[in-house]
Amino acid sequence: MRGHRRNPPGAVSDDCLKVTAQGIDRRIYFYCGVNLRRSDRPGFTKHEFQDTLVMSSYLLAYLVSKFDYISNENNPTYDKSMKVFSRPGTQNTAEFALDFGQKNMVELEKYTEFPYAFPKIDKVAVPDFAAGAMENWGLVIYREIALLVQEGVTTTSTLQGIGRIISHENTHQWFGNEVGPDSWTYTWLNEGFANFFESFATDLVLPEWRMMDQFVVNMQNVFQSDAVLSVNPMTFEVRTPSQILGTFNSVAYQKSGSVIRMMQHFLTPEIFRKSLALYISRMSRKAAKPTDLFEAIQEVVDASDHSIRWRLSIIMNRWTQQGGFPVVTVRRSAPSAQSFVITQRRFLTDSTQESNTVWNVPLNWVLSTDVNFNDTRPMAWLPPQLAAEAVQVPGLQDAEWFIVNKQQTGYYRVNYDPENWRALAKVLNDTHEIIHLLNRAQLIDDSFNLARNGRLDYSLAFDLSQYLVQERDYIPWAAANAAFNYLNSVLSGSSVHPLFQEYLLFLTAPLYQRLGFNAATGEEHVTPFHRNIILNVNCLHGNEDCVSTAENLLQNFRDNPTQTLNPDIQTTVFCSGLRGGDVDNFNFLWARYTATQDSSEQSILLNALGCTSNADRRDFLFSQVIASDSQVREQDRHSVLVSAINSGPDNMNAALDFVLENFANIQPNVQGLTGTTNILNAFARTLTTQEHANKIDEFSNKYANVFTAGEMASVAAIKENIAASITWNSQNAATVEAWLRKNFGTDGASTNIDPGRWGSGQHMLTRVCNSELTSEMQQPTLEPRGPAQSALYDDTACNTWRGI
Repeated sequence: MRGHRRNPPGAVSDDCLKVTAQGIDRRIYFYCGVNLRRSDRPGFTKHEFQDTLVMSSYLLAYLVSKFDYISNENNPTYDKSMKVFSRPGTQNTAEFALDFGQKNMVELEKYTEFPYAFPKIDKVAVPDFAAGAMENWGLVIYREIALLVQEGVTTTSTLQGIGRIISHENTHQWFGNEVGPDSWTYTWLNEGFANFFESFATDLVLPEWRMMDQFVVNMQNVFQSDAVLSVNPMTFEVRTPSQILGTFNSVAYQKSGSVIRMMQHFLTPEIFRKSLALYISRMSRKAAKPTDLFEAIQEVVDASDHSIRWRLSIIMNRWTQQGGFPVVTVRRSAPSAQSFVITQRRFLTDSTQESNTVWNVPLNWVLSTDVNFNDTRPMAWLPPQLAAEAVQVPGLQDAEWFIVNKQQTGYYRVNYDPENWRALAKVLNDTHEIIHLLNRAQLIDDSFNLARNGRLDYSLAFDLSQYLVQERDYIPWAAANAAFNYLNSVLSGSSVHPLFQEYLLFLTAPLYQRLGFNAATGEEHVTPFHRNIILNVNCLHGNEDCVSTAENLLQNFRDNPTQTLNPDIQTTVFCSGLRGGDVDNFNFLWARYTATQDSSEQSILLNALGCTSNADRRDFLFSQVIASDSQVREQDRHSVLVSAINSGPDNMNAALDFVLENFANIQPNVQGLTGTTNILNAFARTLTTQEHANKIDEFSNKYANVFTAGEMASVAAIKENIAASITWNSQNAATVEAWLRKNFGTDGASTNIDPGRWGSGQHMLTRVCNSELTSEMQQPTLEPRGPAQSALYDDTACNTWRGI
């Protein structure tokens, strides 16, 4: 479920719907989660439906509409009836939902060994719907953008989101519908499993989408919101409606899904699968607590030859009943020793805060002498203690480097001694492919967040990041992009910011040449995501070729609006055209927004319009959030502010002032559970200064009496993150500036990428200038990207390196 809950669950037997209506237009159709028993009676239009199974009352739904549908009646790949309803004339856009929805249900039935209970499962695309989707048993309701695919309009990201949400709601037919939680205190029993299977079960149908690789990116994102002291645990007692709504947050969804993924790996995939099958069959049509899940898993573990150090309930109670997560610090006990010394501490973004929370942590590792990243079973466990633990590691004395937490399957960060960090930076720069791509992403994400937190010197994180000039996979770049976005926020306006921008352009130069603006036929599913990162970095940070190309594409689109423009790059192209403040560009895109009825195109345009630097047009856009005659659907209005917040410091500050002044009007005009919290969470990622802190204090004092529980939690997170950023500036800004000037910048007249004329910059130039990079990547044309780049990307630099 992605949105509003109507009532707390309770097992009830319910007739789904008996409707007697006089004067009803017979062109209006009635549907429910079960089949029709009989309809019609003289003088009335009556529809009487079959009794439902024993079910929770919040899962009851019916549809009264003039919608048309497509069905699997003539060509079923799933043995139960499935229809997809949508507005008349949109049935061709429902084909993907029908095809994928059936295949996904087949895989879920096979995995759980438990047949879907109802005789049918229908899906409905609704133009206005507060929730993203709702898993009503037998009649699942979605927003149009979450179900319908328009060829040439729907982006790859939206298509993937549709598959993911369909899989999420299908999963709920077992986790939530077949077995419901005893109370909303255990929301994660529904949403955590749905979050996990939305990727895992999509991967079973479409493995080329690499959903379980992408899962790690999502886990790294939730680390940010879970790294504040005020965050709630997975199991969190709630009593009031406001508290219940507040539990539908990143903890219930992404964190819980990540902890479940960790459990899958430390149990082994097959024991995990058998355990869930037992849990579903044993608790069918009942209300469950976490103890019911843990007992089912323990029973399967006990019957296997797999062992874990403690009973599962002891392990999992610490993960589910405590907020946050640990950072595990691993050091060699001595240079030639065969043991690690390992400690754990709760990871908090604000390094001035402390906590004694500890966990039972599954550990595994890879040594340079035995590079096996595939076996993710625990090799040891870290007990729940603050004291150091010695762990024997045969062969460690011969290893040049080591990595803990294979494929980042454990829900924790890892820190090392400086010597191991330097060794990891070296192997990444020499032969990065030897390290699993998920661990490459882990090393980037962990190192920069540990540095942000004060647990690692930033120079080590930047040393490691130099290898990115040769990284071609999307997953590590997604991790890097998040790290660089934060640095861009805290460095913006500083004297070193231009140098930081040059560094980003240097790292992305080979990929900018390779990916460009044009999609290649048959390219990998995740490539459009990768392309957007590279184009956004280059257009935002001053690559003149990128900016001019984007502006030309937008001008051509304006001159010929019927032409095809790759939807995957439209937001980047439109943003670039709006950052200069061009009123005509804004008016053109706004006119398209108000004219289109396609929800995918509306989403692209709304996310781009927030990039405008024209103050008048920005104020007009903000007014659409609260205006009585707004042309933006209530469910989408939060996107107006979120896109502006994410577009840059000026628009972020303008959005902050608007929210501070108008929050009481924003609340009732932003539809759904997560609208206002999405706005506040965007601020949590971007506000960094004392001035921001003062405004948030004013904001929280002004609206304290109207905040929901979820909004209060978001405001608390904002305050903690701002405090951490203020600390960051005092502790880290000088280190970052020193590294950039020494290793990459210009001291006097010479270019230094490390000590000496080229230093380790020679190593970086090897990767940029050497034509033998890979068979896929031809030697890039290193033409200047602007005045700031000419010293870095000209032929002279590469010829000097080659000795010509």
